[in-house]
Amino acid sequence: MRNDDPTLEWILTDDGRRVQIVKDGGSVRTTMSARDARSVDADPLRITDDSGSTDGLHRPGWRIATGGSAGDIIQRDIQHELIEEARAEYLDGLTNAWKGN
Repeated sequence: MRNDDPTLEWILTDDGRRVQIVKDGGSVRTTMSARDARSVDADPLRITDDSGSTDGLHRPGWRIATGGSAGDIIQRDIQHELIEEARAEYLDGLTNAWKGN
């Protein structure tokens, strides 16, 4: 980073230090080692069949999402809970249908 770079500006922090920040709409080039760790360490989101492989995706059957970021995993867990609740409600309706309402 150069001192005369038009995309950067100097500011004073609350504790009196002088630091450079990127202006709105500006960009800075960095090395790959300076990238956000989350984007590097996150497992890619993959879709697999019920056996855990991708070989049978062209055949009918279950599709399961694996990997992904922490947000993907949280969303998948929430969806799994909702599916389990719906399944339990469905099975309860089938099991107790003979009793009537």
